[in-house]
Amino acid sequence: MIKFVNVTKHYHYEAYPTIEKLSFEIDKDKTTTLLLETQSGKTTIAKLILGIETPTDGEIFFNDKPIAETAVNERNIAYFPSEPIFFENKSVAKNLAYPLKIRNMPKDEIALVIEKAAKEHGFELEQKVKKLSVEKRIELSLVRASLRKVDLIILDDFPAKFYYLMDLLPKVTTMVMTSKVENALGDIVLIKDNLVTKTVTKEKSYEYIKNTVWLRGDEFAENTEET
Repeated sequence: MIKFVNVTKHYHYEAYPTIEKLSFEIDKDKTTTLLLETQSGKTTIAKLILGIETPTDGEIFFNDKPIAETAVNERNIAYFPSEPIFFENKSVAKNLAYPLKIRNMPKDEIALVIEKAAKEHGFELEQKVKKLSVEKRIELSLVRASLRKVDLIILDDFPAKFYYLMDLLPKVTTMVMTSKVENALGDIVLIKDNLVTKTVTKEKSYEYIKNTVWLRGDEFAENTEET
């Protein structure tokens, strides 16, 4: 589904690359967590997949072909950062309608879709988003994504206390990015200094994190066996 092959991203204003020669793979129709340290490139990885940024070097594959061959608006990716992104001063209706509008859904169809969604989830279409509670904002962001075709979900430090709301989303390939083991879902891929260790349990992740040899990145070959 998503595959990074020796990907480097070096912003011109930084002394060192944010990520360097990073390789990992996210399997289709599974939930996988990328477990990284704080400030180690989580959002950069997301931006590269979304098309907001392009790699300095290396290659990214999406659905088994170079991601650059798929237009940004055709990637069908739902991205959820730690705080939802909205048009704050616009209504619930405008925010629900926007991703459908830019995908050329007919206006009359959009109106029916968002009216049904608002009714099912207790939203008032004319209410300003900025007046919603934190929980309702999270819910609105998930409902908005559920109204269109989604092939990949990216949760970038998404608040774990709202994981229960994820049932609103379709069951598709999901990539969770976090620095906290307790927030991991599904299989876990640990990334430290651009080195990757695959594991499948939170318990094993805690073991690796406590292992100071692994944290220094020394003798990494001893820790690459998949369990």
